[in-house]
Amino acid sequence: MRRAFIQGLLLWALYSPTYAALNLELTQGLYGSLPVIFSVGGDKTEADAQVADTISKQVRRDLSLSGEFSVTEGSSIIPTMDKLASIQKNGQVYVGFLQLAKDPDDKYSASLVFFDLMSDKNIDFTRPKGITRYTFPVSDIERFAHVVADDFYRYMTATPGLFSTKLAYVVHKKRPGMSPIYHLEIANYDGKHAQTIVESYEPIMSPSWSHDGKWLAYVSFESKKSAVYIQELSSGIRKKISDINGVNAAPSWSLDDSQLAIVLSDAGYTKIHLFTIADSHIQPLTRGYSIDTEPTWSAKDNRLFFTSNRGGKPQIYSHNFSDNSVERVTFKGGYNASPTVSPDGKYIVYLHRDGGLFSLAAQNLEKGTMKVVSHEGYEESPDMAPNGKLVVFASRYGARGVLEFVSLDGVIHWRLPAINGSVQEPAWSPLLSHRDEFLVDETVM
Repeated sequence: MRRAFIQGLLLWALYSPTYAALNLELTQGLYGSLPVIFSVGGDKTEADAQVADTISKQVRRDLSLSGEFSVTEGSSIIPTMDKLASIQKNGQVYVGFLQLAKDPDDKYSASLVFFDLMSDKNIDFTRPKGITRYTFPVSDIERFAHVVADDFYRYMTATPGLFSTKLAYVVHKKRPGMSPIYHLEIANYDGKHAQTIVESYEPIMSPSWSHDGKWLAYVSFESKKSAVYIQELSSGIRKKISDINGVNAAPSWSLDDSQLAIVLSDAGYTKIHLFTIADSHIQPLTRGYSIDTEPTWSAKDNRLFFTSNRGGKPQIYSHNFSDNSVERVTFKGGYNASPTVSPDGKYIVYLHRDGGLFSLAAQNLEKGTMKVVSHEGYEESPDMAPNGKLVVFASRYGARGVLEFVSLDGVIHWRLPAINGSVQEPAWSPLLSHRDEFLVDETVM
């Protein structure tokens, strides 16, 4: 399989500065994206105005990058009924206003007021659809702005926003006259604030987030053979969980983070095994003479999806833990591999080849229908966003590896290229709970 079994000697450097910058760009949005207004207002000192402007720009950038909305900056004064006609005339369907107030100790109070002009035809600007109140320090203004964007997005779509999430990925940097170097990095969803977690002169592969967002599992090489590691992000403490002679690959966390599905070849055949974190117990899950690899857990039912050639060519199968049965899932095309599952368990996205070039396909598991959503020919290593709306995957742009994003319907596309190096092996974090750090209360009408 295309992701499998790259080997390298791990040289670790904890939280060293990143060597590659990334900058997310929207390359294709939703045709007829919904027009919305967002603005920030409050106290009028120069410092307060700068805080308001910083938040406003970040929230509008986040919402614009979603590809679903065309965002206009509104007035710094909360809308009043006399403004309703002009707002409706311009076609805006949602209005968000963040009211700021300066608190002692370099903190602010903030209230996000939301109006829905799409469903509420008799809008009354004295009665918003939702009000969310926060408090935040100026030192945390960027994280707070992402939380506001997440909440405004959730009000509009009834789906969690992705703006507080992170990406893990590998950057490959070639150096003239020197060996290439690889970095396992973590950055914000838009590529900002990247940190190097592991550094190596040989490839690193298959990063995988725990569902609590506190650990990464990955594969690299020490002592001249492959090994699977888990690493706590806050402390940098890592643990080697498997380094048998042969293949050690493709870790994937169980839903409760108590186990990892990993790929081993200890008996001469490449099979999926379950590693229990608490007692380090390893037991085989799949058996037989086939190559079984690339496991991924379903979040909504008791199944594990994986790639296998047991039918002669690589296809996707599922293992049902309730009765230990195995079922073939994909049938269209001669090569289907690297599955990732939507959080609601309704879709899988995978690498698909029917002919010469690879593409990315989304399959409805209930209906069995399949749609190609990206067909550049270089797709690799897909991973589903934690709200199920987008998929990140590795691709190429010119001579470099980049991260691409596509919606499940193939309509919205992002690109996240590295300025210095090639990016590969992406993994999207779970939804991270920054909101609770700022939230005071919320009222939904």
